[in-house]
Amino acid sequence: MTELDRIRYVTQYYAHLQGLRLVPLGLLFLAAAAWRSGWLVLPGAADRAEYWFVGGFWIAIGVSFWIRARYQRQFGHLRPLPGRNGFWFFMGLLACVLGALALEEVGRWPFAARAPLVVVVGCLMYLGLAHGALRKHYLIVAFAVLGLIGAQRLGLSPDREQALFDVVIGGGLMIAGLGDDRLLRRLLQSPSSEVYAGTP
Repeated sequence: MTELDRIRYVTQYYAHLQGLRLVPLGLLFLAAAAWRSGWLVLPGAADRAEYWFVGGFWIAIGVSFWIRARYQRQFGHLRPLPGRNGFWFFMGLLACVLGALALEEVGRWPFAARAPLVVVVGCLMYLGLAHGALRKHYLIVAFAVLGLIGAQRLGLSPDREQALFDVVIGGGLMIAGLGDDRLLRRLLQSPSSEVYAGTP
């Protein structure tokens, strides 16, 4: 892939590569893992842990919009091409995961209990290998999820298994987000006061 192709790719997928938007959600899952492991104390979390998580989730979403505004101030605003805003990709991923969860409920096949994670691994591998492996950091996340699938056979307690799940999700979001941000910053330069990457 030539440098021009790489720049074209980053321009087309600009919204996807604003990776720091994933970091607050990654921190939330890592905090959940720390709480499950007894390293973090949250008042009232023993009975109302879901309230803490839902509150943290909405705070993370709010921070992600603030981060998006910072990206736009630094690099400008680019309108994604039709079909390149990520909506249909994530809708397809959601449909696959829901289908895998339905398969898990049936539970008639040996791999049924791991089907949702297998779907996630496949999507991560695709993201890591597509377009000349520009986003190869997703392969690290894919192997981490594969490790999580293997860990299900270790007979961990439910709390430890859930904590491990939170670590993999949180760490995966951090790796994906920081890797995408690094790629974006490497191939785009901040516009000067007279030159803009797009119009708001």
